[in-house]
Amino acid sequence: MKNLIIYSLVLIGTLSLTSCDKWLNGQVINYDLPEHTPVLALYNYSISGENVIDVRVGTSVGILTDGEPQPVDDIAIKLYKNDVLQQSWSSEPTYTVDTLWSWTNPQTGVTEYYVDSTFSYQEPLTEPISNEMGTKYSIEVSAPGYETIYSEGVVPSNVSASVSISKDVPVDGREEWGQDEIGDRYSIAINDEAGVENNYLISATGIYTSNGSKHEQRIYFNSNDPIFEYADGGLLVSDRSFDGKSKTLELEHWFQLQEQRPDEVKVTIYAVAKPYMDFNESMNKYWNSDGNPFAEPVVLYSNVENGLGLFTISNLKEIDIVR
Repeated sequence: MKNLIIYSLVLIGTLSLTSCDKWLNGQVINYDLPEHTPVLALYNYSISGENVIDVRVGTSVGILTDGEPQPVDDIAIKLYKNDVLQQSWSSEPTYTVDTLWSWTNPQTGVTEYYVDSTFSYQEPLTEPISNEMGTKYSIEVSAPGYETIYSEGVVPSNVSASVSISKDVPVDGREEWGQDEIGDRYSIAINDEAGVENNYLISATGIYTSNGSKHEQRIYFNSNDPIFEYADGGLLVSDRSFDGKSKTLELEHWFQLQEQRPDEVKVTIYAVAKPYMDFNESMNKYWNSDGNPFAEPVVLYSNVENGLGLFTISNLKEIDIVR
């Protein structure tokens, strides 16, 4: 068996050297890519209480295709609630430059934004998105020349949580990175429902006063706890390690040196469905493998039948804190 393994390794090494030698000599291998058949692609992330739905629709493109996306003619969209048609529309698309994804470096606190242009089909809803756990929403998108696509999502559980803040305490911000080593620490206590796979996205908005007027600005939390992932400018966590228990999550807000402190903070905790978690995980793998020639190819998660994309519902809880 040892001889067999050694012979196999020698053979592999010989073939590798032979292949490299051919490559160095300029050998070209012609490969005809199969013709790409475009399919519809959608993205919709709806939140309980919303009165307007924003559906992004486009088409898939071949790997060698360049150029900006083009609108799809005669899009028709149907929205169902618990398998009953709620409403349908075929509005004119709005060209939108949007942040598709963002990633915050946990060491520096610097956030990178990945933007793209899409076409949005917005429609006022006859009734807001429900916050009742288990409510099913389905979406159907069709257009001439394309196969009709379909997806569904279920409203996750309601969030039971409380938030407290410790102001101006030592944090992990680093002065050599232009960060203040004194910041705010947030304790977020979540009462998790047992027997249900719950996932939470935590983000915050600060309310500031400048020259007598108030304005809002996104706050970015930081944590060295490995249970968190970064997503959409917030922190994403699964209840796998605390299913059915009360869990206090410690998050920090690092300030830049001389940065103004907010007067108030609005902490938003979203209960997000598993498709959102799977999509975010695949996005993280995709961006982490970018530029790495040894990384395995990453296929982005999709929960859309006959097409590509994501359709998901979240439930939210907002907690206001006076700093």
